[in-house]
Order: sequence, then C-alpha cells, then structure tokens
Amino acid sequence: MVSLLKKYPHIFIVTILSLGLYFLFYNLLSISIDDATMFYSVDANSYKLLGEAIVGGTDSGYYSIRPIGFPLILTFLLKIGGVYAVWFYHVALWVLSSVYIFKSIFELTSKVVLAYVGGLIFVINLSLISMTFHGLTELTTVFLLVLLSYTCCKNIKQRRELFFLHSTLLFLSVLTIIKPSFFYPFIFVLVVLLPLFYLKKYINNPKKLFLLILIISPVITQVSVMKLKYDEVTVSQIGAKTFKSYVYAQGLEEIKGLEHKEALTMANQETNSEIKSFFFDNFSTYALLFSDNIMSNIRSEANYLKTSDKNQNEFYNEIMKAMNKVYFILHALFILIFVVVFFYLLKGKKHVKMIVLIGMSALFYYYIFTTGISFYQGDRLVIGVLGVWIIFYMFLLDNLIQLFRKEKTSS
Repeated sequence: MVSLLKKYPHIFIVTILSLGLYFLFYNLLSISIDDATMFYSVDANSYKLLGEAIVGGTDSGYYSIRPIGFPLILTFLLKIGGVYAVWFYHVALWVLSSVYIFKSIFELTSKVVLAYVGGLIFVINLSLISMTFHGLTELTTVFLLVLLSYTCCKNIKQRRELFFLHSTLLFLSVLTIIKPSFFYPFIFVLVVLLPLFYLKKYINNPKKLFLLILIISPVITQVSVMKLKYDEVTVSQIGAKTFKSYVYAQGLEEIKGLEHKEALTMANQETNSEIKSFFFDNFSTYALLFSDNIMSNIRSEANYLKTSDKNQNEFYNEIMKAMNKVYFILHALFILIFVVVFFYLLKGKKHVKMIVLIGMSALFYYYIFTTGISFYQGDRLVIGVLGVWIIFYMFLLDNLIQLFRKEKTSS
C-alpha cells in the first residue's frame, strides 16, 4: 500500500480530494437516495421498465427508444442492492472519471498543475453530482468518454496498431448501446477508418476478425433487437422521435404561428417525406433554432438538483446557472484558441498532437451538435461531454502556452 502511494501520489490525492468534496456536497445538497428521486424523471423510469422487460417482465414498449445497455446495468444493480447500489455505482464512476481526467491531462501535457485544474473543474460541477442520485445514463456516458479519451491519448503513438482500433471501437460499441447518438461515430470508425488504415492488418492476420466481431457484438445485438421487433436496421428510434417532437415541432410553431400542442400534433401526423421537405424548405429557420437550442442547453440550469420540490436546492441551482454561463463563455473563447492552436500545430508539423486535436475536437463538437434537436432538459443534454471538454481545453491551453513561449523566445 505504501509503495503504491509513493508510486502514484497524485492519483491518491485526487481520489481523496474527490471523495471529500463529493461527501461535502452530499451533506449540503437536499437530495435523498430513494426510489422517488432515483426514478423521478420519465427517462429513468423508462430505463427501469425496459430492464424489467428484458429479464422477463411486461414489455412496456420502450425497446424502440431505449437501447438495452443501461437498462441491463440498472436492473443488475437494483437486484443486488436497490437504489443504493445504483448510487454507489454512480459515485464510483464519478470518482474514477476525476482520476482519469487527471491522468489524461497529465498524459497530454506532462503538467501537474493543469491536471489538477482540470480535475477541480470536474469535481465542483454540482449538476453532475446531482446526477449520481438519478437512474440516468449521464455518469456512465461521462466515464466511458473520459476512459476513451485517456486510452486514445495514452496509446496515440501506437495508433496504427489493431489494439488502438479495437479499444476505440469497444468504447464506441458500449457507448452506442448506452446512448444511441454514438452509433454514427461507431459506424465512421468501422466503415471509414478501418478500411483506410487497418484492413491490411486483418488480411495478414485473419484471426483478429473474430476479436473484431466480439468487440462490435453489443451493437450487433442492439440492431438485431430493433430488426426483430420493428423491422428496422438501426439501434434506436429515439433520434427521429426527438427530432420530430422537439426541434421540428419548434419550427412549426415559429414558422406557422402554432401553439405548442398544435405543432406537436401536426409533427406527429406528417410523413417522413413531408417533414424532410418542410425542413429543407425552411432550413435557415431550423439552423437558427438548432444553434439557439445548443446555446440554451449550455447556459441552462441544473434540472436534477430539483425533484418534486421546485424550490429544492435553489441556491445551488443558481450557482450552477452562473457556472454554465461561464462554461458558455469558455466554449466561445476556446473556439478561437482551437483555431490558433490548429495552425500552430499544422505549421510546426506536430502530427501526433494534430491527431489528438482533431480526434478530441470531433468527439466534443459532435456531442454538442447532437443536443441541438432537443431542449427543456436543463444542462443534462450537454453534461455527458463534461470530462472530454475539460481534457480538450487543458490540451489546447498547454499548446497555447508553448506557442506564447516560442514567440517570446524568437522575439
């Protein structure tokens, strides 16, 4: 134990600080660990009901909009320890995420200060802490994305090896059956990057194809479920239904001057071809609504600090609203920093760092982009990518510092 502390002192410090801050906030926040809180949201209850259906219960019709990954995790945890097991699972993922954010930043920058700053930004996010009390996918998503970032950053110099591809696909495969929006990055890696950079390795070693099939089997299973139940080759209908019920209906309200219920009814009655035609005919309006939704989601409040009592944790909710506005300013500022660092790395022919930059920016901006189809859910829509942007921004900041030092030396 002592030798481990000496070998990994910062990991020990980060773990202890994270646990200390968590239980400090746990005592400050008025949130209970019980069924009423854990399944307060409609989404959490739908995961629970689908999990029960998978293990032999009544089919409540959630297969179409909920992939099987998280419902299975939730059902297992409820079986072994009830809501306390779910809460413990979420706290463990939260602590591990803080540790791997630290490790990722240190791996990329070799700067302990930046790693601690990144870890601190993560652990003071009260909104994510509140999510540990709810039966939702956000903590699992945050952890898997942080672990994906760490694995890719640590092994970036071995990016041409099958291990790198397999580990990336494994994370994306599991993420897809947790959060179906990751189906498209999964397909991109499988259909585009694999043939471009790894096909020869499979030709030289065909046995690795069996490992590949095993890695992508979670997605194959989910697609099979959708094919058998709904005759659709997809992982979920949630994206299409959310688009229709939220941003598309929002556009009908804006363009046709309808009330929300009228717009929602019209959206649900229209065919896919009618929706597509109207959307592209009014593309500029929808583009504005889409971008407004993204900005609103980032600046929004922490909905899950409250449950049945709308005044619950009002003080801390106001703090999170202020923090989210600061995040919004940071996101805007770091777009400029991203451009500066991009050209700095391009000019300096820093290929490895450029790959990290492109990979992390693609992951972050893709996630943020997908939130534009929905709204009215507070910062929950964007919080899943919290760990990724912290790592990404510390990486950008480190390279910006190097650029300034280089300019100062040359002058």
